[in-house]
Amino acid sequence: MIASLSKADIYYLTAEISFTKRKRKMRRKVWIVSCFLDPKEIVLYDIKTMSRLKKDIFHLSKSIDQAIQVSKIFSAKKVGRSQLTMDEQRRADNSSD
Repeated sequence: MIASLSKADIYYLTAEISFTKRKRKMRRKVWIVSCFLDPKEIVLYDIKTMSRLKKDIFHLSKSIDQAIQVSKIFSAKKVGRSQLTMDEQRRADNSSD
């Protein structure tokens, strides 16, 4: 079986995120469930996770700059398999805008 056609693994990640709140740079250790292991891919493709993090951090804030960056991945634990391949994951999250 070709690796690119196999189903994507789902991981429980412990990560560090950075964001700006009230003109101060802050960092926080958070949990993430995602098919992506690269911090850049999480920010780009995992819309559900990023919207959850924004809701948790900026829940009542009227802040204009609500940018969140995933800085580091501390640990990753495989918890299951997705029904979609990695290519389908990337396309599905981008088309849901």
